Amino acid sequence: KYGVESGDQDILDEIDKRQNLEKNVAMIKLTKTLGIKVHLTFTFGLPSDTAETIEKTIALACSLPADTVQFSIATPFPGTEMYRLYDEKGWLVSKNWDDYNGSKVAVSRNENFTAAELENYITEAYRRFDISQVERNLDADKAKAALRETFGDNSNQLIAVFQTSRTPLTRWLINQLSEAGKTVHLFTPVRFAQEFSAFLPAEQIHSFDNTSHFKHPLHADWINQFAQQQKFSGVVIPYTHENRQGYGEAETLARLFKTNKVLGVTQKGSIFTPKDYA
Repeated sequence: KYGVESGDQDILDEIDKRQNLEKNVAMIKLTKTLGIKVHLTFTFGLPSDTAETIEKTIALACSLPADTVQFSIATPFPGTEMYRLYDEKGWLVSKNWDDYNGSKVAVSRNENFTAAELENYITEAYRRFDISQVERNLDADKAKAALRETFGDNSNQLIAVFQTSRTPLTRWLINQLSEAGKTVHLFTPVRFAQEFSAFLPAEQIHSFDNTSHFKHPLHADWINQFAQQQKFSGVVIPYTHENRQGYGEAETLARLFKTNKVLGVTQKGSIFTPKDYA
Protein backbone atom coordinates (compact mmCIF):
# COMPACT_ATOMS: atom_id res chain seq x y z
CA LYS A 1 0.00 0.00 0.00
CA TYR A 2 1.34 3.40 -1.01
CA GLY A 3 -0.11 6.66 0.30
CA VAL A 4 0.53 8.73 -2.81
CA GLU A 5 -2.03 11.41 -1.87
CA SER A 6 -1.37 13.81 -4.77
CA GLY A 7 0.09 13.91 -8.26
CA ASP A 8 1.58 17.33 -7.56
CA GLN A 9 4.92 17.62 -5.73
CA ASP A 10 4.11 21.10 -4.38
CA ILE A 11 1.00 19.73 -2.68
CA LEU A 12 3.03 16.93 -1.09
CA ASP A 13 5.59 19.44 0.18
CA GLU A 14 2.86 21.68 1.57
CA ILE A 15 1.38 18.90 3.72
CA ASP A 16 4.87 17.80 4.85
CA LYS A 17 4.47 14.39 3.25
CA ARG A 18 8.26 14.12 2.93
CA GLN A 19 8.30 12.01 -0.19
CA ASN A 20 9.56 12.43 -3.72
CA LEU A 21 6.80 11.81 -6.24
CA GLU A 22 9.13 10.51 -8.96
CA LYS A 23 10.76 8.04 -6.58
CA ASN A 24 7.35 6.96 -5.33
CA VAL A 25 6.17 6.23 -8.89
CA ALA A 26 9.37 4.28 -9.62
CA MET A 27 8.92 2.18 -6.46
CA ILE A 28 5.26 1.46 -7.29
CA LYS A 29 6.25 0.20 -10.73
CA LEU A 30 9.07 -1.90 -9.26
CA THR A 31 6.72 -3.41 -6.69
CA LYS A 32 4.33 -4.47 -9.43
CA THR A 33 7.18 -5.83 -11.55
CA LEU A 34 8.17 -8.05 -8.61
CA GLY A 35 4.70 -9.60 -8.66
CA ILE A 36 3.43 -7.86 -5.53
CA LYS A 37 -0.12 -6.54 -5.57
CA VAL A 38 -0.36 -2.75 -5.30
CA HIS A 39 -2.97 -0.63 -3.53
CA LEU A 40 -2.74 3.17 -3.83
CA THR A 41 -4.44 5.92 -1.85
CA PHE A 42 -5.09 9.51 -2.96
CA THR A 43 -6.66 12.53 -1.27
CA PHE A 44 -8.69 15.42 -2.73
CA GLY A 45 -9.27 18.75 -1.03
CA LEU A 46 -5.81 19.33 0.42
CA PRO A 47 -5.15 23.02 1.29
CA SER A 48 -3.87 24.24 -2.10
CA ASP A 49 -5.66 21.70 -4.31
CA THR A 50 -7.00 23.14 -7.55
CA ALA A 51 -8.80 21.63 -10.53
CA GLU A 52 -5.39 21.28 -12.17
CA THR A 53 -3.75 19.43 -9.26
CA ILE A 54 -6.71 17.10 -8.82
CA GLU A 55 -6.66 16.38 -12.55
CA LYS A 56 -2.96 15.52 -12.25
CA THR A 57 -3.76 13.20 -9.35
CA ILE A 58 -6.51 11.36 -11.23
CA ALA A 59 -4.33 11.06 -14.34
CA LEU A 60 -1.47 9.66 -12.24
CA ALA A 61 -3.74 7.11 -10.57
CA CYS A 62 -5.02 5.95 -13.95
CA SER A 63 -1.50 5.63 -15.36
CA LEU A 64 -0.02 3.50 -12.57
CA PRO A 65 -0.16 -0.34 -12.51
CA ALA A 66 -2.33 -0.51 -9.40
CA ASP A 67 -4.54 -3.46 -8.54
CA THR A 68 -6.82 -1.29 -6.40
CA VAL A 69 -7.08 2.36 -5.39
CA GLN A 70 -8.77 4.46 -2.74
CA PHE A 71 -9.76 8.07 -3.37
CA SER A 72 -10.53 10.01 -0.20
CA ILE A 73 -11.62 13.52 0.75
CA ALA A 74 -9.31 15.51 3.02
CA THR A 75 -10.65 14.93 6.54
CA PRO A 76 -9.05 17.00 9.33
CA PHE A 77 -9.17 15.18 12.65
CA PRO A 78 -9.44 17.18 15.89
CA GLY A 79 -6.09 17.67 17.59
CA THR A 80 -4.10 17.82 14.35
CA GLU A 81 -2.43 20.78 12.66
CA MET A 82 -4.67 20.15 9.66
CA TYR A 83 -7.80 20.55 11.80
CA ARG A 84 -6.45 23.80 13.32
CA LEU A 85 -5.72 25.20 9.85
CA TYR A 86 -9.09 24.24 8.32
CA ASP A 87 -11.00 25.48 11.37
CA GLU A 88 -9.10 28.77 11.32
CA LYS A 89 -9.89 29.31 7.63
CA GLY A 90 -13.55 28.39 8.08
CA TRP A 91 -13.22 25.37 5.80
CA LEU A 92 -14.95 22.87 8.11
CA VAL A 93 -18.51 22.28 6.93
CA SER A 94 -19.48 19.65 9.48
CA LYS A 95 -18.57 18.60 13.00
CA ASN A 96 -20.69 15.46 12.87
CA TRP A 97 -17.95 13.01 13.80
CA ASP A 98 -19.82 10.08 12.21
CA ASP A 99 -19.05 11.67 8.81
CA TYR A 100 -15.31 11.92 9.47
CA ASN A 101 -14.24 8.89 7.43
CA GLY A 102 -13.15 10.56 4.19
CA SER A 103 -14.79 8.05 1.89
CA LYS A 104 -17.77 9.80 0.30
CA VAL A 105 -18.88 12.63 2.58
CA ALA A 106 -16.88 15.86 2.60
CA VAL A 107 -16.63 17.49 6.02
CA SER A 108 -14.38 20.24 4.70
CA ARG A 109 -13.72 22.40 1.67
CA ASN A 110 -10.88 24.67 0.55
CA GLU A 111 -10.59 27.98 -1.30
CA ASN A 112 -11.19 26.33 -4.67
CA PHE A 113 -13.88 23.70 -4.00
CA THR A 114 -17.12 23.29 -2.15
CA ALA A 115 -17.74 20.10 -0.21
CA ALA A 116 -20.16 18.92 -2.90
CA GLU A 117 -17.57 19.46 -5.63
CA LEU A 118 -15.05 17.33 -3.74
CA GLU A 119 -17.63 14.55 -3.38
CA ASN A 120 -18.21 14.69 -7.15
CA TYR A 121 -14.48 14.34 -7.77
CA ILE A 122 -14.47 11.07 -5.82
CA THR A 123 -17.16 9.62 -8.09
CA GLU A 124 -15.39 10.86 -11.22
CA ALA A 125 -12.00 9.52 -10.11
CA TYR A 126 -13.32 6.01 -9.52
CA ARG A 127 -15.15 6.10 -12.86
CA ARG A 128 -12.02 7.05 -14.75
CA PHE A 129 -9.84 4.56 -12.88
CA ASP A 130 -12.25 1.73 -13.75
CA ILE A 131 -12.11 2.74 -17.41
CA SER A 132 -8.30 2.81 -17.32
CA GLN A 133 -8.27 -0.68 -15.79
CA VAL A 134 -10.43 -2.04 -18.59
CA GLU A 135 -8.35 -0.34 -21.28
CA ARG A 136 -5.09 -1.57 -19.74
CA ASN A 137 -6.06 -5.16 -18.97
CA LEU A 138 -8.54 -6.31 -21.59
CA ASP A 139 -7.30 -7.62 -24.91
CA ALA A 140 -9.97 -7.03 -27.55
CA ASP A 141 -8.57 -9.72 -29.90
CA LYS A 142 -8.50 -12.28 -27.10
CA ALA A 143 -12.06 -11.40 -26.10
CA LYS A 144 -13.32 -11.60 -29.69
CA ALA A 145 -11.69 -15.02 -30.10
CA ALA A 146 -13.41 -16.23 -26.93
CA LEU A 147 -16.75 -14.85 -28.12
CA ARG A 148 -16.39 -16.62 -31.47
CA GLU A 149 -15.37 -19.88 -29.83
CA THR A 150 -18.27 -19.73 -27.37
CA PHE A 151 -21.11 -18.33 -29.45
CA GLY A 152 -19.97 -18.90 -33.04
CA ASP A 153 -20.06 -16.42 -35.90
CA ASN A 154 -23.83 -16.36 -36.28
CA SER A 155 -24.91 -12.75 -35.85
CA ASN A 156 -28.58 -13.66 -35.39
CA GLN A 157 -28.20 -14.36 -31.68
CA LEU A 158 -29.55 -12.98 -28.42
CA ILE A 159 -26.95 -12.72 -25.65
CA ALA A 160 -27.83 -11.93 -22.04
CA VAL A 161 -25.30 -9.78 -20.17
CA PHE A 162 -25.46 -9.41 -16.39
CA GLN A 163 -24.43 -6.13 -14.78
CA THR A 164 -22.44 -7.83 -12.03
CA SER A 165 -19.22 -5.80 -12.02
CA ARG A 166 -18.15 -2.22 -12.48
CA THR A 167 -19.98 -0.59 -15.34
CA PRO A 168 -16.97 0.17 -17.61
CA LEU A 169 -16.28 -3.57 -17.92
CA THR A 170 -19.92 -4.29 -18.75
CA ARG A 171 -19.98 -1.50 -21.34
CA TRP A 172 -16.78 -2.86 -22.91
CA LEU A 173 -18.28 -6.34 -23.18
CA ILE A 174 -21.51 -5.02 -24.68
CA ASN A 175 -19.45 -3.16 -27.26
CA GLN A 176 -17.50 -6.31 -28.18
CA LEU A 177 -20.70 -8.32 -28.54
CA SER A 178 -22.36 -5.62 -30.62
CA GLU A 179 -19.36 -5.44 -32.94
CA ALA A 180 -19.69 -9.20 -33.38
CA GLY A 181 -23.28 -8.68 -34.54
CA LYS A 182 -24.96 -10.06 -31.42
CA THR A 183 -28.13 -8.55 -29.95
CA VAL A 184 -27.47 -7.79 -26.30
CA HIS A 185 -30.07 -7.81 -23.54
CA LEU A 186 -28.78 -6.32 -20.29
CA PHE A 187 -30.03 -7.54 -16.91
CA THR A 188 -29.19 -5.07 -14.18
CA PRO A 189 -30.09 -3.57 -10.81
CA VAL A 190 -32.19 -0.50 -11.54
CA ARG A 191 -29.53 1.89 -10.20
CA PHE A 192 -27.36 1.15 -13.24
CA ALA A 193 -30.07 1.15 -15.91
CA GLN A 194 -29.82 4.83 -16.83
CA GLU A 195 -26.09 4.53 -17.37
CA PHE A 196 -26.64 2.05 -20.22
CA SER A 197 -29.62 3.78 -21.82
CA ALA A 198 -27.39 5.88 -24.09
CA PHE A 199 -26.24 2.89 -26.14
CA LEU A 200 -28.88 0.16 -25.65
CA PRO A 201 -32.57 0.46 -26.61
CA ALA A 202 -34.94 0.56 -23.66
CA GLU A 203 -36.51 -2.75 -24.65
CA GLN A 204 -33.11 -4.44 -24.27
CA ILE A 205 -32.51 -3.22 -20.71
CA HIS A 206 -34.22 -5.23 -17.98
CA SER A 207 -33.87 -3.99 -14.41
CA PHE A 208 -34.93 -4.98 -10.92
CA ASP A 209 -35.24 -2.79 -7.83
CA ASN A 210 -35.76 -5.30 -5.00
CA THR A 211 -32.02 -5.55 -4.23
CA SER A 212 -28.64 -4.30 -5.46
CA HIS A 213 -27.39 -7.78 -6.39
CA PHE A 214 -28.48 -10.84 -8.31
CA LYS A 215 -30.24 -13.23 -5.93
CA HIS A 216 -31.52 -16.59 -7.12
CA PRO A 217 -34.57 -16.76 -4.78
CA LEU A 218 -35.65 -13.24 -5.77
CA HIS A 219 -34.93 -13.34 -9.49
CA ALA A 220 -35.42 -16.92 -10.66
CA ASP A 221 -39.04 -16.39 -11.78
CA TRP A 222 -38.12 -13.06 -13.39
CA ILE A 223 -35.25 -14.59 -15.40
CA ASN A 224 -37.40 -17.58 -16.37
CA GLN A 225 -39.94 -15.27 -17.97
CA PHE A 226 -37.33 -13.96 -20.40
CA ALA A 227 -35.87 -17.42 -20.98
CA GLN A 228 -39.30 -18.72 -21.99
CA GLN A 229 -40.27 -15.74 -24.12
CA GLN A 230 -37.12 -15.64 -26.26
CA LYS A 231 -34.32 -17.99 -27.24
CA PHE A 232 -31.05 -16.78 -25.79
CA SER A 233 -27.88 -18.24 -27.25
CA GLY A 234 -25.70 -17.50 -24.24
CA VAL A 235 -24.87 -15.41 -21.20
CA VAL A 236 -21.90 -13.16 -20.42
CA ILE A 237 -20.97 -12.47 -16.79
CA PRO A 238 -18.54 -9.65 -15.93
CA TYR A 239 -16.56 -10.33 -12.74
CA THR A 240 -14.92 -7.99 -10.28
CA HIS A 241 -12.99 -10.79 -8.55
CA GLU A 242 -10.62 -13.13 -10.33
CA ASN A 243 -11.73 -16.15 -8.28
CA ARG A 244 -15.47 -15.67 -9.03
CA GLN A 245 -16.09 -15.55 -5.28
CA GLY A 246 -19.56 -14.30 -4.42
CA TYR A 247 -21.00 -14.93 -7.89
CA GLY A 248 -22.63 -18.31 -7.26
CA GLU A 249 -26.19 -16.99 -7.38
CA ALA A 250 -25.58 -15.03 -10.58
CA GLU A 251 -24.09 -18.14 -12.20
CA THR A 252 -27.10 -20.20 -11.11
CA LEU A 253 -29.42 -17.60 -12.63
CA ALA A 254 -27.41 -17.69 -15.88
CA ARG A 255 -28.17 -21.41 -16.24
CA LEU A 256 -31.90 -20.64 -16.29
CA PHE A 257 -31.47 -19.46 -19.88
CA LYS A 258 -31.11 -23.17 -20.76
CA THR A 259 -27.75 -22.73 -22.42
CA ASN A 260 -24.32 -24.07 -21.53
CA LYS A 261 -22.72 -21.15 -23.33
CA VAL A 262 -21.76 -18.96 -20.40
CA LEU A 263 -18.69 -16.74 -20.79
CA GLY A 264 -17.09 -14.82 -17.95
CA VAL A 265 -14.62 -11.93 -18.12
CA THR A 266 -12.87 -10.19 -15.23
CA GLN A 267 -11.66 -6.62 -14.95
CA LYS A 268 -8.09 -7.96 -15.02
CA GLY A 269 -8.69 -9.64 -18.38
CA SER A 270 -9.15 -13.25 -17.28
CA ILE A 271 -11.67 -15.16 -19.38
CA PHE A 272 -13.78 -18.08 -18.15
CA THR A 273 -15.08 -20.35 -20.91
CA PRO A 274 -18.04 -22.78 -20.82
CA LYS A 275 -15.81 -25.60 -19.51
CA ASP A 276 -15.19 -23.54 -16.36
CA TYR A 277 -18.92 -23.58 -15.61
CA ALA A 278 -19.43 -27.28 -16.21
